[in-house]
Amino acid sequence: MSSTRRAIPVTCTTHSSGTNFCNLLMTKEPDGTIVFDPHVARCCMLRLDERAATAVFDTLGEWLGWPGADTVHTP
Repeated sequence: MSSTRRAIPVTCTTHSSGTNFCNLLMTKEPDGTIVFDPHVARCCMLRLDERAATAVFDTLGEWLGWPGADTVHTP
């Protein structure tokens, strides 16, 4: 798998096909932008600059109880 692309199995509650399974493609573009592509369909893509990606990272860390997650990272 490419170091700039990851497919993550997730659940979609809106576009279910019986199993609610879909892939979330995450890509890091050359300019550093992180792109989330639900369903790998390029129809609704979420683009995160460094500040937004850091906020997602910090929030997930807090929710998952990662050590040091209470320290906010500001790019």
